[in-house]
Amino acid sequence: MEKKNNPAAYLAKTALIAALYCAVSFISQPIAFGVLQLRIAEGLCLLTLYTPCAVPGLTVGCFITNIFSPYGLADMIAGTLATLLAALTSRRIKNKFLSGVPYVLFNAFIISGVIAYQAGSKELFFVQALIIGLEEALSVYGIGMPMIFAIEKNEGLKSIVSDD
Repeated sequence: MEKKNNPAAYLAKTALIAALYCAVSFISQPIAFGVLQLRIAEGLCLLTLYTPCAVPGLTVGCFITNIFSPYGLADMIAGTLATLLAALTSRRIKNKFLSGVPYVLFNAFIISGVIAYQAGSKELFFVQALIIGLEEALSVYGIGMPMIFAIEKNEGLKSIVSDD
């Protein structure tokens, strides 16, 4: 039976990605939230190159993680929306070097909007967009890209991750 046609395998892989995103976020919680934030779990975003399960997995993982965000409901909604839009967009990009760009852009602009709104400062938006964009690029490319290279070098790992 093909992996693509197995709903139980799809659900299990989706749940595993969501749980992994949450676990990594909770372990790195002191640096995962705030005006300056480095969400290490965002390195998992490039999994959209290999499996459609990454789209709902990352989205659910982000939502659960954002329940604990100091930005409250706004981050739960906007942060999850940023992840969903980025994952859907990234899934269509087959170039591994470009597939992280949607995460950088959607998070930079949407999350900085939440932070600027919560702070009541329009001026903060552009500074925050730059900071979050750089932090997201560091997570996606600094953590995610080495993970992708490791997956590509290991056929066993690639067969576990990949559905395509």
